[in-house]
Amino acid sequence: MEPGEILYQGEFLRVVKASGKARPQKMGNFKNAAWGGDAQLWWTDAVPGDELVLEFAVPETGTYELSAALTKAVDYGIFSLSLDENVVLRNQVDLFNPSGVINTGPLALGAHPLSQGNHLLRIKVTGSNPAAVHRHMFGIDYLKLVKK
Repeated sequence: MEPGEILYQGEFLRVVKASGKARPQKMGNFKNAAWGGDAQLWWTDAVPGDELVLEFAVPETGTYELSAALTKAVDYGIFSLSLDENVVLRNQVDLFNPSGVINTGPLALGAHPLSQGNHLLRIKVTGSNPAAVHRHMFGIDYLKLVKK
């Protein structure tokens, strides 16, 4: 870890709101097992318009570079990611992968001023890739903050 880095494993993020089901899922049995702690937070049974809200804590006020590692698979959807009430991090993240379950690796979510205390990561189902199995699943391996 680099100085000022905070890593939140997805399976330990606090679920504030979830349409459908959000729970830890072990990932070590997948051939591309590249998930921290061999697990993710897995969100299922969602439909377009549904939202998953996760809480994370910021230890001190400052500007933080955010990134996240997500999961891609044949039955994963397209999502928008936002911070707190209205800061768009990514408008459309297509998590469809036709050839198995894989980790995206770090996806940049930009630098943002954050106050000390709790913040919300909001994930909203916006649809699914036409080639996907339309189950709109979502998985998060980790959320990373690096203080600038």
